Amino acid sequence: MLRRSRLLSLSFSTITLALLSAVAGCGEPTPNTTGGAQGGAGGTGGTGGEGGQGGGGQGGQGGQGGQGGQGGQGGGQGGQGGMAGCTIGTTQTCYFGPDGTEGVGACKAGVQTCEPNGAWGACVDEVLPAAVETCNGADDDCNGAVDDNPSCVCQPGEMMDCYDGPQGTAGVGVCVMGKATCAPDGQSYGACQGQVMPSAEVCNMLDDDCDGTVDDGIGCACTPNTTETCYTGPNNTAGVGVCKAGTHTCLPDGTAYGACMGEVLPSVDNCASPADEDCSGAALACTGNHIASKGLGDASNQIGTDVAVDAQGNVYVIGNLEGTIDFGGAIGALTSAGSTDVLVAKYDPTGTVLWAKKYGNASTQIGNGIAVDGAGNVYVTGAFQGAISFGGANVTSAGGDDLYVAKLDTTGGHVWTKTLGNTVTQQGTDVGVDAQGSVYVTGHFSGDLPFVGVIANQGGFDVLLLKYSSTGNPVWGKGFGGTGTQYGYEIAVTPVGQVTLVGAFQESANFGGAAPLTSAGDYDIVVAQYDQAGGHLWSKGFGDASEQRGLAVAVDPTDGDVVVTGELAGSVSFDGGNTTLTSADGTGNVDGFLAKFDSAGNHAWSKRFGSTGAQRGKGLAIDIFGNIVITGEFFGQIDLGGGVVPSAGGRDAFVGKLNPNGGSLWLKRYGSGMLTSQAGEAVAVDPLTNIWVTGSFESVIDFGGGPFTSAGGIDMFLAKLLP
Repeated sequence: MLRRSRLLSLSFSTITLALLSAVAGCGEPTPNTTGGAQGGAGGTGGTGGEGGQGGGGQGGQGGQGGQGGQGGQGGGQGGQGGMAGCTIGTTQTCYFGPDGTEGVGACKAGVQTCEPNGAWGACVDEVLPAAVETCNGADDDCNGAVDDNPSCVCQPGEMMDCYDGPQGTAGVGVCVMGKATCAPDGQSYGACQGQVMPSAEVCNMLDDDCDGTVDDGIGCACTPNTTETCYTGPNNTAGVGVCKAGTHTCLPDGTAYGACMGEVLPSVDNCASPADEDCSGAALACTGNHIASKGLGDASNQIGTDVAVDAQGNVYVIGNLEGTIDFGGAIGALTSAGSTDVLVAKYDPTGTVLWAKKYGNASTQIGNGIAVDGAGNVYVTGAFQGAISFGGANVTSAGGDDLYVAKLDTTGGHVWTKTLGNTVTQQGTDVGVDAQGSVYVTGHFSGDLPFVGVIANQGGFDVLLLKYSSTGNPVWGKGFGGTGTQYGYEIAVTPVGQVTLVGAFQESANFGGAAPLTSAGDYDIVVAQYDQAGGHLWSKGFGDASEQRGLAVAVDPTDGDVVVTGELAGSVSFDGGNTTLTSADGTGNVDGFLAKFDSAGNHAWSKRFGSTGAQRGKGLAIDIFGNIVITGEFFGQIDLGGGVVPSAGGRDAFVGKLNPNGGSLWLKRYGSGMLTSQAGEAVAVDPLTNIWVTGSFESVIDFGGGPFTSAGGIDMFLAKLLP
């Protein structure tokens, strides 16, 4: 609908007159330099006359409804035509919506203004019916009904009570209703906010499941947040030794007490401490007394070369077998295939054999090192000629002695075997494993070796350091050598894969540092440490013109301190010359030594043990308290600081224990009183700090449980001693 203020109608005669006047004005005007006279008034409905050309006067006033005449052109302004449609600047109401909608619902009229051309402008501020009714509480389509769109549920922003829980639970216990807010489009309500619905009952003195009963049916163990004394150790140990009760607090849900805080439970007794850590009623003394022992062999030679213990206290031994060893029972007798075979055996914590296996053929095979991982898998290394099988396919030497490393499972079953060799000599002397199951091997080699790339030999024997993955894949390999001969004897591997190596070197040899180490004369001691990637951390050489060798190494599990033992002739200083250790025989027979370094290789303390005759340390272990256990062999006498212990006549085995500062706790020798040879080759400590030692003996040996007599040649022994 169009609605305007009063509109005039024009007669036919008036229109005709206007047209004629317009045509007449189209002729060429006569110049007028003084301005034209005022045009006459237009007739009713007609068009005003045009002013003359020149300084034209004002056009005449148009008649009612007509158009005013135009003023003359030239110096003056032509006359203004009369207003045909509206008076400029006037306004009127307007509305262009459907009939019957103006003023209904949201619809309303607007305003028009007469523009300079005499025509009405746009209708401003009018509101016309919307095409679709929206849910906003208004009549948008102006049909007289508010929000009559079927999709409208609510007015945007309005709120209502809501509750999604089971009927009858709102207002019971902790349950309360919430509020839901209408969505901006009015077509739905949002989520119910603030409501609390039934939940599982907890011990909090509230009715959580809103059934009208507090803390029902859940077996509350205690009042939330209350505290009482507690003790989780064995009966009758609280208040004994270091053991004491603690306190625990009831959990907020009341279902149980939390951890017992502040209690002290029994732990492994440190014999070097006066405290009763295992809360047995008496502190453990450091004695080294006998627990169990075995002598194994026949008229040929058998030697135990290394020993390891797992987390359950089981013990693993590797050695060299000639002839026969009878283990009895289901295992029975194991006999070498010809020359020397590798022997591996597992015993339980009481010393009962669980399994034993031998590996070799008619050629010579030797076992030098053994290690066990956290899962009880066993790793062995050594050297072999000919062919050998550890339960898998036979592997064959490339010519001379080849290095092997093999992995066995906890029952002795074969997992994998790797060999490394060429036509000359390679030997694995020790093996270790980290917490990730990566395997590390040291030894010595001649000739170049293919590994990860080529490990180049620099002449003579060089030190070898290898890393394998848990599946036996080569990871990295290092050769350390120079102008002389070098040997790697033993390694200690930490759980994170840090490797400390000991050995001996001649002349000049580079162990990965910025500069090579230089021997002072004969063989010198080398101690070197590497990270899990084979990166050099530190290396040091110690010696003089005589012979010195590092034969065994152990790393303190608590602080990473390094302890080394071996043999020395002449003199050696481990602290840069402040303290010098000199063999009792000068440059003749060797004495044993012990030296301790911190984790960065700095000297802590060192000592020599020995007299005339030869003495050497051959095996080391460190317990969880940092106490040091050493084994080896000696003629004459030795003294670790607690008094002189003489040999029984020949070469005797010894086992000694020292505290972390090097103070002697005890020292024991094992020999026959005859001119025979006994030697402790390796030592390990179990989780209770009991000591396992293996080695060899001739004639008779007694660890305190009764004598064992050799069957003829050299027999192997295994003994378990108290801390």
